Amino acid sequence: MKYGFKQSIRLIYDAYMKRRVLVNWIIAAAYMIVTKILRDDSGLSFLPFMVLWAEEHNYITKAALEALSKKEQELLEPEKDLLWIVYCEFPDLNGPNYGRFGGESGDPEAPRTIDIRREWDISYYCGFDPVTQKAPEYIPGMLSGTDYCPPFHHKAIYKDQLGYCPMGSYDTPARYFPKVIDCWRDGRLADGMRFLGVLLHHVEDRGAFAYWPELHIKGHVPKPEENIRLEGYTPESLGRTVDEAVAGIERRMHALLGFTEVNVPAVDAAWKAGDVSTAERIILDNALENVRAVADVIHTAIELVDCNISVPYWCDYRHLPVMINLLQNPGFEINDGTDMPAGWVARYHDLQDRMGRAEWEWSRFYSIWFTLVRGGERSVKLMWTPPQGIEWRQRWTCAVPVKAGQMFECSGWIKTEKATGASYLVSYFYTRDNKPVAEMRSVELSGSADWQRVSFRVQAPEQAEKALIACRSDGNDGAVWFDDLGLILLPG
Repeated sequence: MKYGFKQSIRLIYDAYMKRRVLVNWIIAAAYMIVTKILRDDSGLSFLPFMVLWAEEHNYITKAALEALSKKEQELLEPEKDLLWIVYCEFPDLNGPNYGRFGGESGDPEAPRTIDIRREWDISYYCGFDPVTQKAPEYIPGMLSGTDYCPPFHHKAIYKDQLGYCPMGSYDTPARYFPKVIDCWRDGRLADGMRFLGVLLHHVEDRGAFAYWPELHIKGHVPKPEENIRLEGYTPESLGRTVDEAVAGIERRMHALLGFTEVNVPAVDAAWKAGDVSTAERIILDNALENVRAVADVIHTAIELVDCNISVPYWCDYRHLPVMINLLQNPGFEINDGTDMPAGWVARYHDLQDRMGRAEWEWSRFYSIWFTLVRGGERSVKLMWTPPQGIEWRQRWTCAVPVKAGQMFECSGWIKTEKATGASYLVSYFYTRDNKPVAEMRSVELSGSADWQRVSFRVQAPEQAEKALIACRSDGNDGAVWFDDLGLILLPG
């Protein structure tokens, strides 16, 4: 029996992997199980793998939102759930290893991780510059403008530096809070909520035993979805202007750190005595104090934009133009600064597969005899895809707003080379909270053919409020290219 190049490589790879130590397979299997349990198909990260204090971030933020007035909650409603489900985790999801094999573990034999960092443009909201490769430096130090310092019971660890704050400095309010206010005043609710999520994460770290790794690792609240709840708290304003609010948030963070520090010896003593219930009670008290601080921050931000002013929902379908391409970077020409097409991300549906490729093609790499782009200089390519498929899809920040019943036309150009399986365009529809509703596909192409246009009409189904377009290929032993996509709202 004769084997092609890809089949030969796969046989060699399979034989090699069978010789690997059994523990590597066990680790990989465990990783996949945890990833499957903790992540849903929409790309949201409910509980990021190997991130400390992760659930607490989610449920502290959720409880803080529930402490707001009904009017304040209605103002934030379009993005309220996404704030506690995913935005408040942004700083922990900004690692460079997302989308790579092994992820944070660094184990090259472990499965690939979902590239959630790019799916949500997390680096942008966290202040990372992909061109200069520089990120904000959170240098630990004393709180500026005050001589207050909480009691540190373990100063020797940090060489007696009073006010030392290992998990970030107190300049985060000055960095992010004005962005929240500017976005909301400009009518960009979603952008403001994402910046707010970053800020809240840093606030919450003040009450997460972040400076003591041992407590940060094991000091979790049992059943946080049930226990982290705050009744009868009225959030307080931390400032009447942006500058006053920034200073007020800094003081609130410092007080929260002081509250945490006081509890350290009691938690440590309870654990050493085997009194788990006392330790868990104190840790819960700490989380609830965190809820109060976060509620104060959110309440202060809303007050500064005036709760009576309606902040337009970022994806207001009523303002969509008809017969205009609604896709960002539809020809894949724009570089996001990291040698990836701006607004697009590669999604691998089989995280174990090592043969499949998702590449960003550049015509300058080839001679004039090869037409690997249909227009401009760029296209995207998928090749050697597993049965589960690989796709280039829009990032969540580029989702198109839709209303049930609206009719759209999706189109694009596709080139195939010895393609097997199915290659096609797909339109995914989601709820406001990014839960999948439906998907609709174009015709499926295979074989070898030069650029050909495909198009199909889709009607937004009930409950759908967002649409994402993707270029997908399933079970393809060859290659397929996509270029010059379009999504237009039809009149009527």
